[in-house]
Amino acid sequence: MDTETLAAVFIEFADTLVDEFDITDFLRLVTRRCGELLDVTTAGILLGDHEGSMRIAAASTEQTRILELLQLLTDEGPCPDCFRTRLPVVVPDLTEPATLEKWPRFAHAAIEAGFASVHTLPMRLRGKTVGALNLFDIRQGNPTRTTLHLAQALADMATIGILQERAVRHQELLSAQLQQALDLLRPVTLGGAEHDLEPGDTAEEASSTG
Repeated sequence: MDTETLAAVFIEFADTLVDEFDITDFLRLVTRRCGELLDVTTAGILLGDHEGSMRIAAASTEQTRILELLQLLTDEGPCPDCFRTRLPVVVPDLTEPATLEKWPRFAHAAIEAGFASVHTLPMRLRGKTVGALNLFDIRQGNPTRTTLHLAQALADMATIGILQERAVRHQELLSAQLQQALDLLRPVTLGGAEHDLEPGDTAEEASSTG
């Protein structure tokens, strides 16, 4: 891959994160760019919550989405393992006996879908793991060190986007709760008259001024 293409993709990600963005569209963009930059067939993203449950966030093809769903339903496959251990999972050959024994339903389904290998990277930042990035390929083989480093960089960029979106949602929720509390405080109706509470006033003081 050339440096200009790589730079253009990271600039695209950065521009997306600066403005208001839809997290689903952003993660779909990440999966598409993974296929282009990493020379893999398809990519998918599963996200987890603080309770350990996971959900499908994005997939570059319908086949990938089905394999992601299968991992959720069976709790087997590289993504659940990666999410739990917070370590990369590299499977250069899905037909290896050890892989077929460890993930029988996932491995057979992936092979039937035409895939020969899968590599999964943790999506983490400052000790917090939010999900996993799955890379499926129709060819067998180990990824190069450079490819793994780039894949992890893409996973990290996606993680930043997810945490930023969650922070914005949390701030919006706090603002809404604060506004609701303020709306309840003023005006206060006491004895048929309305009184605006000033900072430090109590209901009794408001009543006495009426």
